[in-house]
Amino acid sequence: MVRSFVIAALFFIYPTRCTSLAVLLAALVLGSTARGELQISATRVANGLSRPVFATAAPGDTDRLFIVEQHTGRIRILDLESGNLNNAPFLDLGGLATGNEQGLLGLAFDPDYATNGHFYVNLTVSGGTTHIRRYTVSANPDVANAGTQVRGHQR
Repeated sequence: MVRSFVIAALFFIYPTRCTSLAVLLAALVLGSTARGELQISATRVANGLSRPVFATAAPGDTDRLFIVEQHTGRIRILDLESGNLNNAPFLDLGGLATGNEQGLLGLAFDPDYATNGHFYVNLTVSGGTTHIRRYTVSANPDVANAGTQVRGHQR
């Protein structure tokens, strides 16, 4: 008898010498087979992203995945029902550093996002300073209001 457990994880694959990056949603199946093998399967869920480094969903939002692109400064939305990326970015930030571990690096939604619309980004600006900024979503839930920037921690 084989016992299996399924763990879902999001992986970003940077193919060598490819300009088209893929976001993969992988299901890791852990089972105890006679030989103790580990089985992994993956499904491509999006194309056309530039250096995706993080993905998350807003609390209670099961229809959209927010994907952070490191050097473009864009947060893109993947519509999970249609499988398509929205044409317009959720947020588009400029003035980012472009080193390997710099740029737009993180996104976190306020636990009360559904009522206050606040979310936070972690980024490195030109010159190497790291910022934590708060923004608010606009009346259109697929577009942030870039004019609502509030700077938090700066290092």
